[in-house]
Amino acid sequence: MLFGIIMYGSPLFVIRNVYKTKKVGCFQFLFCLASFLNEIVWFLYAFLPTIDLYLAIANGIGILLGIVQFGLLCMFREKPKFVDVQLEDVEIL
Repeated sequence: MLFGIIMYGSPLFVIRNVYKTKKVGCFQFLFCLASFLNEIVWFLYAFLPTIDLYLAIANGIGILLGIVQFGLLCMFREKPKFVDVQLEDVEIL
């Protein structure tokens, strides 16, 4: 159980770096999404045959850590950069 929580929470060790730089380049969206979906599946599986509290607790904590990761991704994501192009700058062949 402890190793599962460490595995899901390990990307959060860079929170201090994210707050300092205001950039989430170390978080990859697809990895966070895959990890979060995996936690949900295992959490639901813990209640299917019989109630397995070890799976439920570990993956419940993992779901909360995944929500924190998505929160950081939303707070510090890079804004799209728009380029202002003037008509005079465009060359027509």
